[in-house]
Amino acid sequence: MGIKGLTKSLRKIAPSSIQTMTYQELADISKVGVYGVDVNSYLYASQHNKINKGKGSHIRLFVEMIATCYEQGLKLLFVFDGNTHSEAKKDTVDHRIGVRLKGQQRILEVINDVEEAEAKKAGRVKESGGTGTGGTGTGGNVIIIDQDLQEAGYNIISRGRGTIEQRLTLEYALKNFIVVSGDCYDDLITLFQFVGATYIKAKGEADFVLGSLYKKGLIDGVISEDCDMLTHGVGRLVRGLNDASLRRNGRVSVYDLDTILNEGSLSMNMFIDLCILLGCDYCPKIHMIGFAKGLEYLRTYDNISNIICAMKKGEIKQKPKDISVDEYERRYERTFSIFTQEQEVIPAFTVLPYKIMDNTKEWILCETNYTIETLNRKLTIIAQMPVELSEGVERTGVEDAERVERVERVERVVVRPLVLKKKPIVIKPIKKKSKVTINIKRKDI
Repeated sequence: MGIKGLTKSLRKIAPSSIQTMTYQELADISKVGVYGVDVNSYLYASQHNKINKGKGSHIRLFVEMIATCYEQGLKLLFVFDGNTHSEAKKDTVDHRIGVRLKGQQRILEVINDVEEAEAKKAGRVKESGGTGTGGTGTGGNVIIIDQDLQEAGYNIISRGRGTIEQRLTLEYALKNFIVVSGDCYDDLITLFQFVGATYIKAKGEADFVLGSLYKKGLIDGVISEDCDMLTHGVGRLVRGLNDASLRRNGRVSVYDLDTILNEGSLSMNMFIDLCILLGCDYCPKIHMIGFAKGLEYLRTYDNISNIICAMKKGEIKQKPKDISVDEYERRYERTFSIFTQEQEVIPAFTVLPYKIMDNTKEWILCETNYTIETLNRKLTIIAQMPVELSEGVERTGVEDAERVERVERVERVVVRPLVLKKKPIVIKPIKKKSKVTINIKRKDI
């Protein structure tokens, strides 16, 4: 999720470290001509309010990204998250699951209230074996999976069902209730293979792979909405692809790590400690220490280890919330190690020029609401731009017939079979229940 309040803090201590620029200006300052992309950062964003965004919003987002960057000669290397439920993030993951469950319950309550009110108004009594909540307002006690819950909620909002208060409650709850199904991942892998894009699936978090790629000089920077890329040592972070005002003007926000350190008079270790004090996924905050106080303590004590010693001596009154100082010290040391040491070995790979494979257009048109004219323009950009291999990146001799083998890895990514029509979600009736219930799959949380 990034570092809490980091952008606001950087604007105070290093205002010129954040610049807005066009894609052409970004290309002009790039040496390798390749940027790593934190796929999950944008995949989750594409699923927010996806009913109003239209069919295949996640596919369209990445087609736009590839075409826009490639038009300026920039290639993209896509990195997927692997297993992100590590022991170091257990508290964060548990907290997110708790928040998610509360949100699910609130959405279900509103859906039930709307269904019951409509049934009562129509003089009907809800009985088991109904047709579900996703249609025209008919009652029924059903099992709803996460995707159905989203659709049922947006159905109520878009059709003006229920009261204004109920619709506002649903809108707020759904904003923080984002579901990314396995089909979404498979769609992107299929897209990348169709257009010849290079992708890697990390064993752990994509942040570790992207940080290592930058430090090895294989990419010019990282495209992500998560500021913790800077903490992993990424010198150039590109953000704002989801910002409507920036997107309309063809611009992005670019964060420069060297400028942050120079203008803020910080060493890299001090910057990492400041980010930990602001709050990250691996270590809790110290109660009553924000940006200003944290920076003051770091300038006085140099690092968090010395701040912890001052706590033990009574020189600093603030203490970690809900855990002991000794436990906080253990978690801090683990977190600092995560940000500074290489967490994953990068396999040998080649960033190849894009090449549109057969049936690409048909598949994208089937899976999205693109018009033929718009899609033709995007694919023409991707197919015709002449791009050489990046300097310093090894050519592996992959032939055209083998282009779907984009990355050599021990664990290969499984690609979903190409289909023209997705199977409809089956809503199964259950008996002797008076309320809507939900099946929760942990892997989608």
